[in-house]
Amino acid sequence: MPFTLDKTDLAVQKTSKHISGCVQNLMLNGSAQRYLWQSTINEIPTENNVQMLVDQDKSIRYLDPEARKAFTKRVVEHAKKLFIIVAASDIDNRMDFLRELLDHGITDNSLPFTQDDCLATRHHKRWADHILPLQGLVLAPFLSEATYNTSVRAEAPLLFQSEGNTIGEGAGGEVYPIRIDSQNYDFPNAPLAPSVGPFSQQFALKIIKEEKYAKREEKFLIAIKDVRNDHLLRTYAAFWFDGEYYLISDLADSGDAEKFMERNLNGGIQGVFTRQWLEGQMLGLAKALRAIHTPKERHTGYIHDVKPANILVFGSHDNQFRLTDWGCAKVSEHKCPSHRSGFWGNETYNPPETENSGRTSRPHDLWALGCTYLEFLIWFLEDWEALEVFRKSLRDRSQDEAFWEGNGTSKSVKPPVLEKIGTPRTRFRGGEHTSTSSIRDC
Repeated sequence: MPFTLDKTDLAVQKTSKHISGCVQNLMLNGSAQRYLWQSTINEIPTENNVQMLVDQDKSIRYLDPEARKAFTKRVVEHAKKLFIIVAASDIDNRMDFLRELLDHGITDNSLPFTQDDCLATRHHKRWADHILPLQGLVLAPFLSEATYNTSVRAEAPLLFQSEGNTIGEGAGGEVYPIRIDSQNYDFPNAPLAPSVGPFSQQFALKIIKEEKYAKREEKFLIAIKDVRNDHLLRTYAAFWFDGEYYLISDLADSGDAEKFMERNLNGGIQGVFTRQWLEGQMLGLAKALRAIHTPKERHTGYIHDVKPANILVFGSHDNQFRLTDWGCAKVSEHKCPSHRSGFWGNETYNPPETENSGRTSRPHDLWALGCTYLEFLIWFLEDWEALEVFRKSLRDRSQDEAFWEGNGTSKSVKPPVLEKIGTPRTRFRGGEHTSTSSIRDC
């Protein structure tokens, strides 16, 4: 039941006791954290509850009834969190103290508070001794789905439990498995937690330190927030914290496609992975890329870093492939020709147009996806060792693993690529479907 005061209650004592009982005391990532759930913060400073404390506080009875109502309204509109901090403290004359703070312009917008905030009042010692130590109770961020541009104060406790070391890198950042207090986020589209408890659901946390990559990912996530596709990684929320960008997404329980192929050395030889499964993943990735290329009316987008290492595999979803990593991605208003950029990722999967920092657009992604498909097919039809031999054959021709060679006007696809392109046509011929027809038509 929600916390509600009535006239028979000793309002100050009951409120202080309730807050104390709701404080979460946890060791998170080796650090002791004391905080209140967002639901607690919402239920305590209602107009009724604030009015009860105001009416019972003798230190503020010099105000007439209308003035006390006006004060209550100020608290509810501008100082709900400050009210909780003051109510949780053990100072005397709490409501008069709160009134004086408001009169000096101190509100929730002033959070996080500093010692200097209260120097102009006669209460600066009580402020430093009793208020500042308690402000952490109300600073924990509440994360809402599809919000990507909020800032979390450096003093705020991050309600994450680390699950181990890094599990990946990309676009200037590192990825960690974490659990989040379920009372402080609202992700309606997240999978159901496997068990009951505040830290029962796992997520992936990516922390980007380089601002140029962080800014691009932030803008891209905002631009595609209404795009829905099962083969795109879902990023539920992102925020800035202490100069770094934090992204919370689904956790890929089978790693990325590069590691997935290496771990499953035999590809499709032993029948563990079927042709229909691979076709489904390739078709899904093509549709996901189309969704990025045309995210909304009069806008075009691109990724510019499609590669196996940027495709995550979700074993719990039948080894579903999902595109990820938007550090080079962008969405722009529709232009003819499309917006072009010289900002792109791994050279192995770059098209010939990128020579000498050439600017490219959506065709860049199609080339990279085609290269990625070919590597999937080599692994599936032969095995991981064959894929490594293929990559070595590319290096032997030009000291890199690019799928093309040459320069200027004399560029061409490398012979090992042309040789392998013929293999899937032969191996998949004669079936009900082909590996290319359904993908071509998507």
